[in-house]
Amino acid sequence: MARWGPDMKGVPCNDDDDDWETEADFENDITEKDQRWGSKTVADSLTGDRTVNVNEVRKNVFETHEKTKKEEYLKGPRAAEGYGGKFGVHKERMDKSAVSWDHREELVEHSSVTDASKGFGGKYGVLADRRDRSAVGFDHMTELSKHGSQTDAARGFGGKFGVQKDRVDKSAVGFDHQSELSKHESQTDAAKGFGGKYGVQKDRVDKSAVGFDHRSELSKHESQTDAAKGFGGKYGVQKDRVDKSAVGFDHRSELSKHESQTDAAKGFGGKYGVQKDRVDKSAVGFEHHAKLSQHSSQTDAAKGFGGKFGVQNDRKDKVAVGYEYQANLSQHGSQTDGVKGFGGKFGVQSDRVDKVEEKVADRSAHTYAERENVNQYKTKVDVRGDVKNFKSRFENFGQQQDDLNRKRAEEIKRQRELEFKKQVEKESEKQKQLEQEFARQQIQEDTEKRIEEDTAREKAIEIQKEEEERIRREQERIAAEERSRQLEAERTENARRNAEEERRQSEQQRLAEEQQRIAEEQRQAEEQQRIAEERRQAAEQQRIAEEQRQAEEQQRIAEERRQAAEQQRIAE
Repeated sequence: MARWGPDMKGVPCNDDDDDWETEADFENDITEKDQRWGSKTVADSLTGDRTVNVNEVRKNVFETHEKTKKEEYLKGPRAAEGYGGKFGVHKERMDKSAVSWDHREELVEHSSVTDASKGFGGKYGVLADRRDRSAVGFDHMTELSKHGSQTDAARGFGGKFGVQKDRVDKSAVGFDHQSELSKHESQTDAAKGFGGKYGVQKDRVDKSAVGFDHRSELSKHESQTDAAKGFGGKYGVQKDRVDKSAVGFDHRSELSKHESQTDAAKGFGGKYGVQKDRVDKSAVGFEHHAKLSQHSSQTDAAKGFGGKFGVQNDRKDKVAVGYEYQANLSQHGSQTDGVKGFGGKFGVQSDRVDKVEEKVADRSAHTYAERENVNQYKTKVDVRGDVKNFKSRFENFGQQQDDLNRKRAEEIKRQRELEFKKQVEKESEKQKQLEQEFARQQIQEDTEKRIEEDTAREKAIEIQKEEEERIRREQERIAAEERSRQLEAERTENARRNAEEERRQSEQQRLAEEQQRIAEEQRQAEEQQRIAEERRQAAEQQRIAEEQRQAEEQQRIAEERRQAAEQQRIAE
């Protein structure tokens, strides 16, 4: 390489490449397409086949996967091998130092467990020979040195007795400092500012701005300037803009009639009733009368609730009795034998008297003969007559009680007979009421049948009217659906057109952005090339300056050596 300046044969020269990635004469002749697909430094990356067969790649991946899985299966463990061997740990592969689950290791005790004078507590604290020299006990109290502001009140934050003057920031001001604020020009000169003199400054007003007193004139719509145009046309809807499928308010569409309206022999009524070929096989007409089967008690009077003519004996409860049943009550012992009972013969029964020992002074039972001690009780007994009269009175009382019981039994029997007669009369009355109720029900059923027939006939007429109304509504609905389908088709077509227009606009916008991006990339590439060229030129200038500096330095050193040699020569 040619060099200018003095001959520098004795100066070492560094011919190595500089630190820049590109050479000074580098030319980027690769296109943008080749940059995306390959590089000059990679063989066949620009000239090779860039197409990829996806089916071939998928097939190769599938075959590789199958081959790998098969190799893993062949090399993999078997059921009789592995951790469990067949069927335990492999003895020949067991670790020599391994022990089984039944192994019990003998643990040695810690010295603190065997000797209480050793361990953490020593005898009986920390082992003194093993304690850290810098460690102190819990009873150690460290003496803290005080801060300078604690020992001398004239120092510290407050100085004597404020901030220390020799350490105050030069730009700091005290709390008593009052800064003077400069006023805005609108405060010093009333002719300037937002209001100018005395409004907006004319030289700074926006050219397109108008004042508050501006009134813009609005242009009128064409329907306001020409009455023949607009919504009303001249003087109605504009004929050239009317929808082809639209009709006016005076339009009346002709609805097609149902076949039952065109032919009276068809429809719900047939000719002139229900169509015979469409009648349900299990359906019957309004003139049908079903005959009900009678109950067995209605066909045979000897059966039923009353039997012949009472309760059926073969269905009667075994423990049930009739109204004529008279139960024989067993008599009390005092009613069958006068010697027994309350009075014995003819007094209290001696075997049932309260047993009280003779020694006991207070006895709860006494006889009528014990009269000498009667006075000791507070209760006074008025005994009229002798004991025989009292006994006869007691016997008469018993006889009267028997008569009363006999009369009461006869009264009960008579009442039962009357109740039985009343029950029979009630049953007969109930039978008559049932017959009357049955007859009334028959009449009511006949009436209801006639009413149902009339109702069914009216309902049939209403159903026919409803069917006609439904057919009319159905035709109206079909016409409305047809109109809505037409409108929906128009809206769909408009939406498709709008979407197509939006897609076209977005495609144009994308192309514009792509062109802008390509231009930006080209600009950046040119900028990078310019920067690289500037850096190369700067490096070249710096290298030339460094060579000149080294050449001057070597000349200076050679001149000094020459002068030193000349001086030495003169001195010699």
